[in-house]
Amino acid sequence: MNLYVLIRIGAIYLCSFIAAAQDSARVKPAFSYGSYGHYGFIFAHTNDVENTANSFPKGITASLNWQRTDKQILDQYNCFPRHSLLLAFYDFDNTILGRGANVAYSLEPHFVMTKGLSLYPKVSVGAAFLSNPNDRFKNPTNNSYSLPVNAYLALGAGMRWQFSPTWAINLNVEYQHISNGGLREPNRGINWPTLGIGVEYSPKKMELKKFVRTAERPQQFKSRRVDVALLGVMKGGDFSGSRRYYPITGIQFTNSWQASRLHAWTVSTEFFHDQFMQERLNSMGVETSGYRGGLLAGHEFLLGRFIFSQQLGVYWLGQKNNDLMYHRWGLHYYFLPNWAVGINLRAHKQVADFTDVRVTYSFHHRK
Repeated sequence: MNLYVLIRIGAIYLCSFIAAAQDSARVKPAFSYGSYGHYGFIFAHTNDVENTANSFPKGITASLNWQRTDKQILDQYNCFPRHSLLLAFYDFDNTILGRGANVAYSLEPHFVMTKGLSLYPKVSVGAAFLSNPNDRFKNPTNNSYSLPVNAYLALGAGMRWQFSPTWAINLNVEYQHISNGGLREPNRGINWPTLGIGVEYSPKKMELKKFVRTAERPQQFKSRRVDVALLGVMKGGDFSGSRRYYPITGIQFTNSWQASRLHAWTVSTEFFHDQFMQERLNSMGVETSGYRGGLLAGHEFLLGRFIFSQQLGVYWLGQKNNDLMYHRWGLHYYFLPNWAVGINLRAHKQVADFTDVRVTYSFHHRK
């Protein structure tokens, strides 16, 4: 799973664009339709997936787009945020990989350069439905994916040129990724960079103007937050001749210091029991208890009720055949002022360890 580079480069662009959608009740966003064609190549990132090299995927995407175009949103975010729903179909040009359909939610902050021309980074998250998962009898050499439904992530950048009040052309490049987050092996993932070109139609016209921003006022809302999170997941493996699922359960403590309206810095410690790792290493003749612990530091994007977090950690217990360092990426939603639910991906370099589900209670300390 080659996720590390994708998220590390792309995390900074997520900032506030979910929050922008939450403000849409005040100013109605402009709506448009889009259609794109894509062409790329499979990046065979490990020896296990060399059988997918020299493949050139082709795809088509349809999109529904909502974009704020007013000065109020520019003053708030220094760009014109867009959020989109995407439906894409891909032929991976490889009989092992087959074909796929992606359904995703996309975030794009548009920065106006000149009249009609804007540049944007792009992050997309969703699900991929794939036609040919690993099967010991029908498709035993597919080491890229083993489930028909997988997570889909993409990072890109593009250029939009609006050449008439209702029509625009888009040109973009994307690094696209599919995997199951470590739920089932094999899971090396599919990674494919693409070049895309498309057209966009706005029924009621759309115009991104180059306003002069209003100067920001000093912020008075900085605060500190202490989180206690209980986490867990079941992970499947075949270590004794039959497939079984093993629990991973634990707890994480996080201290978060808000640095601005959108950003916060964090330090954490976590402790958990990984029975999947214990059974896997025991089957290889390595004795271990399965207990693991780590110290982490990172950053959060504060998006209203949502928090998108990124952390880098080091083991203080149970490193066991892994690199000393690992990284975590999480998305949490506060359904009550002090209670949140979320998911969190844990990985070593480009390989996913597991994705956990967690419940968090927060103690807030405002200045």
